[in-house]
Amino acid sequence: NLLEMSYLGKRVESRPASAFSDPSVPFLPGNSFSDTTRANFRKSHAFDIRAGTPISNDVPRKDYPPAPPPPSSTQLPSRRQLSLQGSLSNPVQGDFVPAFAGLEGKVLRFEAFTSEQVPENLTQPSRVRKFTICYHLVDDSIQINEHREQNSGYAQGLFMKRHRVAKRGPVGEEFVTLFDFTDSRVVMIYNREFHLTGCNGFTSEFFRVNGLKLTFESAVPVDKYTVQRATLSRLSTRSATPALDGRTSQLSSTSEIFRPDSSMSASSVSSPPKRDMREKFLKYANKVLRFYALWDDRGSMFGERMEFIINYYLQDDKIEVLEVKKSNSGRDPFPKLVKKQRIPRHFHGVPTVGSKEADFEDEFIHEQDLVVGEQIEVFGRELRIYDCDQFTREYYRQQFGFQQPERALDAEPLADFPSIELPPYNGFGSEPDSISSYLTLIPKPRFGFLTDPDRAMRLDAVVLRWKARFDMDRMNMPNPDDGKRRFVVSFFMGDASVSVYEPPIQNSGFMGGKFLERQRVLRRGQRMGAGGGMGKEG
Repeated sequence: NLLEMSYLGKRVESRPASAFSDPSVPFLPGNSFSDTTRANFRKSHAFDIRAGTPISNDVPRKDYPPAPPPPSSTQLPSRRQLSLQGSLSNPVQGDFVPAFAGLEGKVLRFEAFTSEQVPENLTQPSRVRKFTICYHLVDDSIQINEHREQNSGYAQGLFMKRHRVAKRGPVGEEFVTLFDFTDSRVVMIYNREFHLTGCNGFTSEFFRVNGLKLTFESAVPVDKYTVQRATLSRLSTRSATPALDGRTSQLSSTSEIFRPDSSMSASSVSSPPKRDMREKFLKYANKVLRFYALWDDRGSMFGERMEFIINYYLQDDKIEVLEVKKSNSGRDPFPKLVKKQRIPRHFHGVPTVGSKEADFEDEFIHEQDLVVGEQIEVFGRELRIYDCDQFTREYYRQQFGFQQPERALDAEPLADFPSIELPPYNGFGSEPDSISSYLTLIPKPRFGFLTDPDRAMRLDAVVLRWKARFDMDRMNMPNPDDGKRRFVVSFFMGDASVSVYEPPIQNSGFMGGKFLERQRVLRRGQRMGAGGGMGKEG
């Protein structure tokens, strides 16, 4: 079936079907009469759908004349004259079809490429990117998709969403139309040159029917970067699949790859040869060598002594360093010092762009470098290994014939903290309360019998009393009359306090009464806070 679609102008107004008048009379008010013989008064509708195509009933059917011959390439048709059909030699006669219905889903597809400059790369100064340009005829919108290529370094896929593309025209801002693809090898979209290289069959037939000319580039330039990556990938694939005999012999000699001489010691470390990573994965999957290390940085300002756990993964020769968390250390629980990765023996900075890990295989830390009692450098930190677990010791003994030394961690000397000197009593309050306010910011209950509240309640009513007098031999400059004085010493068991009362004696010259207020009394030669309070044994 051949389909012809045209962009028409305004519709010619026709007379209503209910009007009954002479066609020669002008269609003006008062010159038309109703049809008196009309029996059908149903409401007519203007739009209908026939064969799945929306049509308008008030547009009269018209027989289209044969299409004119194709114009020359120098005279382009207008959008109203464009037609979409397989051939113009036998056009289809039928109802009028609007452009929005006939052109819906009709897309012109072009193949194109762009060349971008890469000044950062001296070997490949330019990159070639391939695209597919989809031109939607229904609304002149354009969508661009980029071809997907492996390891190209670009996002690829949808490059530009479907929309009408603006351009700078001679009379102002215009839009990119179908005629911008006619007889031109380059289409400018947002200041980017798209070089046309081909199209599909529908697009070619559409241009041929409408008398438009297509011009394409002769060839697509070669992208050196893509060719280089493809060559490297092909070579690596060949080298990764050796012959079966060679692989079998390599597997049979695995136990001898790292077998050291009998003269191997903890200080003699050699660089290991390259091993088959597939074999290591199958043999050492989920097997880890664990070492315990120490980093002593107390020589620097605010430095401290920290412990770490070094895990060496045998399947890929990667190392992770974990920090040992200690209670009340004052540090945040940061789990890892170094995440799982290859660690160089001496860190000299970040590798250059384009360098590969295989080029620095001899500079990374291997299992031969991890020996108890030795030091390793982890990104500038000197960690001293002082111990390892039992599995690690068995691995070194079976694989290398080397016995790891025993635990090499020196005991830390006990810190000698200075003693606290108690200040002298200042006379404010009681002396025990002053000492408590000095020892703690929030004063606590006094030491002694008060720490046992049950005992204080039971012995609160118990009072021990003694008769006493002055010891004249131990007194300094005694008064002869002091030998006549007598005292009653009371000891209160509830709080270990002491009071002294002097009974009055007539004509003695002393008034008598309370000699010492009830309080706690220090022993002779003792100081407050030294445990010298007088108890029941004093």
